[in-house]
Amino acid sequence: MSLRSLAATVVALLLASSALAVIVPTAQTRAVSGTASATDMSGTGSDSDSVSAPSFAAFDEARSASVSLPDAIGTGGGEQNSLIGFSSITASGSSFATAESFAFDSEAGGSGDASLDVDFTLTTDSSYTLQGSIAGFDSGSTTLALETGGGSTIFSDFGSGGFVPVDDSGTLLAGDYRLVISSGGSTFADFFTSDFASTEYDIAFQVTPLATVPAMDGFGVAATALLLAGSGCVRGRRLGRIAAA
Repeated sequence: MSLRSLAATVVALLLASSALAVIVPTAQTRAVSGTASATDMSGTGSDSDSVSAPSFAAFDEARSASVSLPDAIGTGGGEQNSLIGFSSITASGSSFATAESFAFDSEAGGSGDASLDVDFTLTTDSSYTLQGSIAGFDSGSTTLALETGGGSTIFSDFGSGGFVPVDDSGTLLAGDYRLVISSGGSTFADFFTSDFASTEYDIAFQVTPLATVPAMDGFGVAATALLLAGSGCVRGRRLGRIAAA
């Protein structure tokens, strides 16, 4: 391999090293679900549906349930679109539930949920921003929390009765953390009553490393390339160790 090709390889790998994952997920539970039930003189019905993210890949799902009888109706459901990235975790979602009774001898219920729970490791000291909004209406609520791996609260807020803006920032040391969004509600109605619940959220957690890989001048790149040429090794793992030195 020519010196020019080696130098180009070194530069490319050094640039790539500055973009390595800052957020490394270690565990996750992301799910949406809905349940519904209803009873009147005609009979009883129930329904449910749910789905969970099987991996750390992007999760974009919606589920709902519904039971409709002559004198009672119950519904529930949730949806979520979330992404765990190298330097960010983003999530938007909503849930709903309704219950309506149209007779003395009828009742109905429903529930909806759209929640996220991600454990992750920060590989380096970083600044962070946590921005967006959470909301709960009627019997629904949304809770947002950023915690250390040991369970200490860094930030938390609760949305019920309307929208709550989220705008937090600070510095996090390298280590283990947890981001949690609990969003949902349940309803029940009988004897000509009704009950409703809904939630919404749109959250972006972003981190930026406080330290970056030092820039290398032309002489440094050439010297590194010559060292690699002399060793006959241009493996990515070896280059990563040289770049970190």
